[in-house]
Amino acid sequence: MPGAEPYRGPLYRAPACGGVGVIARFGVGHDGIDKALATRRGLLCTNTPGVLDDSVAEHAINLILAAARHTSTVASELKRGSWRPRIGIELAGGALTIVGCGAIGRRAARIAALGFRMRVTGCDVTAQEEAVLRRDWGNGAFTG
Repeated sequence: MPGAEPYRGPLYRAPACGGVGVIARFGVGHDGIDKALATRRGLLCTNTPGVLDDSVAEHAINLILAAARHTSTVASELKRGSWRPRIGIELAGGALTIVGCGAIGRRAARIAALGFRMRVTGCDVTAQEEAVLRRDWGNGAFTG
């Protein structure tokens, strides 16, 4: 069942194994689960926070690369039969500001710093978190 779809129907029936059951949602959200119904039926509800953090961070870097190299514009023009070369920019040695240094922001910062040698600045970083980031990535890779 797709994660964004509401959970309905037989999922909430009492399990055959003595009334104990779990609804475990892959991903971070749980809005599609009828928690009141699950509670009435004795079902434990859970999700898997953090499981998609790497995927989301990688996609954020993918979007940065696409913007730097005009990927979407060039692809659209090619579909229309037009070819106009575009000059992109290199990420290596550039600067990136991450607004929100939670799990996903940190992963994206790490990819940028270690994969592209970018100077990364993070916003909303506590002093304790900054010390960990500096320890893990070096003083030159991260400035808070």
